Amino acid sequence: MQWMTEETGWLMPDTALTGSEMLQPGRLLRIGAGLVQAAPSCMIGCAESGFARACAMQLCSGAAAAGGEAVFLPECTIGELGTASLHTPCGVLAYCGENGLRLFARGLLPLTAAQEQRILQTDTEPETLRSSEFGNITDGTPLRQFYANRLRARLPERMPARVRAETAQHRLQALLQPMLKGGSGDLLTLQISADGCRASVYSEKHGWFFYEKLLLMVALGYLAQGEDAALPYWLPQIAETLGARYGRRVLRYASRPVGGDTEARALAVRQGFALDGALLCADFLHFHANGYRSLARWADEIPPCHTIRRVLSAPRAADTAERCAQTMQMQKTPEGIRLRDARGTALLHPARSGKTAALLIEAANMELAQELAADLTHPSGGQ
Repeated sequence: MQWMTEETGWLMPDTALTGSEMLQPGRLLRIGAGLVQAAPSCMIGCAESGFARACAMQLCSGAAAAGGEAVFLPECTIGELGTASLHTPCGVLAYCGENGLRLFARGLLPLTAAQEQRILQTDTEPETLRSSEFGNITDGTPLRQFYANRLRARLPERMPARVRAETAQHRLQALLQPMLKGGSGDLLTLQISADGCRASVYSEKHGWFFYEKLLLMVALGYLAQGEDAALPYWLPQIAETLGARYGRRVLRYASRPVGGDTEARALAVRQGFALDGALLCADFLHFHANGYRSLARWADEIPPCHTIRRVLSAPRAADTAERCAQTMQMQKTPEGIRLRDARGTALLHPARSGKTAALLIEAANMELAQELAADLTHPSGGQ
């Protein structure tokens, strides 16, 4: 397989709020109040620990104190939270884990820029409680079952191989493993990240299919069966090549959009594979069982690609954009500035803090990618 990357996890939108200040009770109350400024109804889930539950209850209290509707999903995975939200009018989601707080839009989409601003700029304490203005906190525990049902519906009737799931998330491990029984022959190991949002697959015969490759393989499965596919902007642009091959569209959604990607976001929620690691694995197994018996042939349908990620200071990123404006094609996107030349493409993606930017480089081979990276990361243009 001619697919290389200088690091696993090319770019993931930053949905995590870390740091002790984010988990202080007063701050959690204010964020809870902010959730219902972004959407009248919110859903709040937590991991299986007393600490995570206490944090989630603070968020629920803040949301209700601000007059909103909070649906509380205790002891759930992020995937259960995302699927449960599709069965409610909840517009924003919060998940409390052991190490921080994560925020999402409905279905595990990234927050829009407007939602993020309303949530994080709620800097005042909730006002004095008034019974006539207090909202509601609803127990959403029964909604957890929808995730298991969704996974079963996506998995093939017969496993294409022996399959094992590995994840640090014990609840997800217990949920998946009984669904993966049956099958014979080579062993496929599904490795799902601790937060449940990413996944890779290891085959005894073919080696690793890392996250970005797996996303493109599953997108190819949708395109080949005559459907469009929704993918994030950060995924390599060769996805558009695959879409053109089958006469279908690849719709892109941004990590903090200001509008213009409504269709892509709706399709991403319906398909789910780009937002949830277990759904990605379920679709992988489905296409493997029903359309792509040969994993090597399936993987080789993805054009060769080498990706590099660099982190630049904001001044260095501005210098790069200014220098390249005259020598490369430049396009503004909801995710930053896209630069193109004959060697490949690059995306300058500003961080939330405004202090740094990720430089995401994509080329057909390692030599071109490294040459492009050298030109873009040196003030002298690589001279």
